[in-house]
Amino acid sequence: MKKIMYFDMEWVPIYETLSDLELNDPELHEAFLNRIDKFRRDEKYGEEMSDDDIWQKESQFTAELCKIICISFGYFDEQGSKKITSVYDDDEKELLEKAKKILINAYNNNYVLCGYAIKRWDLPWLAKRMVINQIKLPTIIDFGKKKPWEINVIDLPEIWSMGCLQEKYTPFEMLCVSMKIPTPKNDIGGADVKRVYYQEGDLERIVTYCEKDVETTMDLERKLSEFINI
Repeated sequence: MKKIMYFDMEWVPIYETLSDLELNDPELHEAFLNRIDKFRRDEKYGEEMSDDDIWQKESQFTAELCKIICISFGYFDEQGSKKITSVYDDDEKELLEKAKKILINAYNNNYVLCGYAIKRWDLPWLAKRMVINQIKLPTIIDFGKKKPWEINVIDLPEIWSMGCLQEKYTPFEMLCVSMKIPTPKNDIGGADVKRVYYQEGDLERIVTYCEKDVETTMDLERKLSEFINI
């Protein structure tokens, strides 16, 4: 049986508002304004959308404009019990340094990373944020020169696609419900993370949400592995 390290991450825009970005990082602010100009030229957004409205919509989907605030890791011990731990911090570089140690240890002990849509989101975002924070990438996520089929990770939507790439981003909740995997009864969802972080200042609540998603991912992978050669 493969040794699997499951993981999930949560991130928020590096600043809550566009005004905050302008105050703290004028050069990045200017670069984003140039991006907004392109959005408007391409008619992605009309004049009724303010620059700050566009920031609210776009920033959370751009790795260069976000910071990671929590990474949760999980694995099954020799007795088959779930073990979940998290690194979280308002200081992204501190968080990433801690996560790097866990990832190095996982690589040295021959663990394979597993998650939901991690090839599309978590892995490239984690690598980009490490580089932006001037942290050398650990081997386990250093995919710069690798071809897609050489990346040795378990991405559950790809498993579920059954070879049909158009289907590889089935929503997490939909697949869990279809497989009769109990979904976490969280008091928040992904859309709430930014509000809970910036307006409520409750990072611990976000950590709980992230850890529950990792636990559900572990259950889903185990269920799928009963029927598919993962």
